[in-house]
Amino acid sequence: MKSNDKKIKFQKREPALEYVSEKNLANSKNFLGLPAICSMTDLSRSTIYRLIADGDFPKPVRISKGRVAWRERDLTAWLESRGGRIA
Repeated sequence: MKSNDKKIKFQKREPALEYVSEKNLANSKNFLGLPAICSMTDLSRSTIYRLIADGDFPKPVRISKGRVAWRERDLTAWLESRGGRIA
């Protein structure tokens, strides 16, 4: 390392997604994909992910290596907290 090279410090971040265990999978009966979430909320994909980053929308859960989904009960609770109804 040269004397003028700077060390980069990385911040430790909490995982953005939680993995669903077999026990949690049994307790969460319905999972919804992004197209269903967009349809139910009338929000765009980018708006949903911006709200997640801001902490104002339920985080998705990882259901497999390349797939995430939202628990229907989390979305229902979010909609109800906003005064919305499920169609």
